[in-house]
Amino acid sequence: MRVRTEEPPASDHDDPGPRDPIDPEARQRVRSERLIAAVLALLAVTVGLAFWNLHLRTAAASYLEVVADQSDALARLAEGVELAPRFASDVGGRVVTDGEQVTVTLTGLEPMADGERLVAWLRQASGPREPSPMILAGPGQPRDGSLACSLQIDDARDLLVTREAVLRPTEPRGEPILEVTLVRERP
Repeated sequence: MRVRTEEPPASDHDDPGPRDPIDPEARQRVRSERLIAAVLALLAVTVGLAFWNLHLRTAAASYLEVVADQSDALARLAEGVELAPRFASDVGGRVVTDGEQVTVTLTGLEPMADGERLVAWLRQASGPREPSPMILAGPGQPRDGSLACSLQIDDARDLLVTREAVLRPTEPRGEPILEVTLVRERP
């Protein structure tokens, strides 16, 4: 007995069409490479956003610290005892103390040139110790011509603020901006 078989007629649905010239393995490799590139790009964007977030948090923290310092200075200005300072020409401001700290506001300041510093010197009342310098502003500061700061008095008797042209001043040699006696004389 013989069995006869016939091929069914080819229809449009069964026609696979022209064969794809790209090998399936090569297609898989291309997909893998694209996936790796996309993951690396996503990782780079994530790292960039993380650093940007860190930058914003650091900037916000420093701004909050400045605001807190300024609000403390304003509170001391409102509640402290006002002293009678001597200012350089074209410089104005106020000096107030609460007995523990002195708060200084200065206006009309020119920005410091390269190598210049605005330095506060607290002269001690307890003996012939060297004054301890505190840098209040560096080159290019203050940008708006004004400065507000609070300094711990300890046993200081006088405050002198000078414009110094050295990086680490050891004694006041520059132009005096402000001089004030911190201890109020009793009448």
